Amino acid sequence: MGQTYSECSNLTTATTTINNAVSDFNAKVTAYNTNITNLPYNNQLQYLQSDLSGQIQNLNEEIKQLKGTIERHNRDFIDLESTTEPNTSSIHVLDDYTLWMLVLSYMLFAFSIVFMYSHTHYYSISSILLSVAGMTLITFFLFVLVIIIL
Repeated sequence: MGQTYSECSNLTTATTTINNAVSDFNAKVTAYNTNITNLPYNNQLQYLQSDLSGQIQNLNEEIKQLKGTIERHNRDFIDLESTTEPNTSSIHVLDDYTLWMLVLSYMLFAFSIVFMYSHTHYYSISSILLSVAGMTLITFFLFVLVIIIL
């Protein structure tokens, strides 16, 4: 751009001046771009940009994976309580029968212990009272033990 307006009096000179201006401009742009890419802070910015872009991609992939996992778990654990009612009447009946069988078995055991102790002491009043009191005490302790355990 060494020429001025007064020197561009004819068409050839004007064309040459414009071509020289364009080539000078392109040379300066190339030099500017070369200097920009060689600056240390620009390299750091480019590195940070590429690092953050990679992190964004990784986080988006992780979000997609977690959403898929959540959808699978939601599908697997659908609450069916409102659609079905469990039949618990037979379970309670079985519990009741089992409890009655245990009570009857324990009563048979207690009477046989009372009878056995009274028989070995010739059915005296003191032996009958002592065996009944002993079985009452043992029954009380077993009842307390069952309450503590259950």
